[in-house]
Amino acid sequence: MAQLLMDSFSGYLLTYVNTLKKHDSNYDIAVQMLKHYERLPNMTLDQIAALCFVSQASISRFCKNLGFSSFAEFKEALSPSDRSPFKVERCYPRDLGRVLENPGDPKGEYLRSLRLNQEQVVSPANLAEMDRFLPVLHDAQRVVCFGSHFNWECSTFLQKKMLLLGRYMEAPYHGEDQLEAANTLGKGGLAVLISASCTYRAHYQIIWESLMTGSCQVALITQNTHSMLANDADFVLSSGVSNQFDNAKLSTLQLIDLIVMKYIEKYGKAK
Repeated sequence: MAQLLMDSFSGYLLTYVNTLKKHDSNYDIAVQMLKHYERLPNMTLDQIAALCFVSQASISRFCKNLGFSSFAEFKEALSPSDRSPFKVERCYPRDLGRVLENPGDPKGEYLRSLRLNQEQVVSPANLAEMDRFLPVLHDAQRVVCFGSHFNWECSTFLQKKMLLLGRYMEAPYHGEDQLEAANTLGKGGLAVLISASCTYRAHYQIIWESLMTGSCQVALITQNTHSMLANDADFVLSSGVSNQFDNAKLSTLQLIDLIVMKYIEKYGKAK
């Protein structure tokens, strides 16, 4: 499991806490771990147990409850990226300083890149591709969303909206669950892959290969519409043209909203 997490382990642990309905002893253990997260990589089983005010056996059971085979595998999931000091340049562009000087400058690069992305989302070519995609989304026997990190969050956003329209879509989180879905998504199925920068194939090639060798149709939401990933997909919906200031997330959500609105327009009355 440690090798197939779709996010950093910190992200996985946060998702566990945020979605756990019953606040039991496992919830308390998870919260204590998050409060002292930076200490965990260097702590032993008995030290973590003391930190969480439980027995070593409780920690071992907690690890297995998360899906790890052992405490050792649990420790392995604390990736080097999690242990690195958090720095602005890790998640924001290097030219952030220029943006902060005057982010509201109507002639500045920041607003210009936002406008370019918005214009691309509502371009005639993108709307035409959406018109091709919507009937397949509506008629598919099974729909599964694929993505990692923020792209997975976008998948759940689409999932929640579409459920209200009577279209259930799966959005598995872990890599092994996405791989299982890819392996079983056969004829009549639809894979919706959200990958703004189109790096999904590079990181999860085995999942992509399973989708491409299978009989399902694949819809890709991305800014990199000329990539190898885009060349292999049945539908390619553009979420913009620029991620210079890490703003692909904004236009991706804009595109998803547009998909939902167009779906309502086309199928809302027939729900």
